[in-house]
Amino acid sequence: MDYPLTWFYLFLPGYWAEEIYVLAPYLLAPVFTYGYVRETGRSRLAAVLAALSFSYGGFLISAVATRLARAGSRSGRWRGSAQAHSRRR
Repeated sequence: MDYPLTWFYLFLPGYWAEEIYVLAPYLLAPVFTYGYVRETGRSRLAAVLAALSFSYGGFLISAVATRLARAGSRSGRWRGSAQAHSRRR
């Protein structure tokens, strides 16, 4: 419970706490990146571009793709298509 976003599990139902835990980084990252870049003395346009490229670029979005891939492999959907593909060879 050291990560602040897990504190919501203490007083919210599990579903809502999970929603906040998953979505908060994608909402907070652009805000704090914008603030950081403005604090370093850059223009508003530079701050917006930095916030968007960091928040919705490869680093954070790859985490979404990884979660989806793991969820798909657990449900068996992707496993079946991989097996079908291997049979064709």
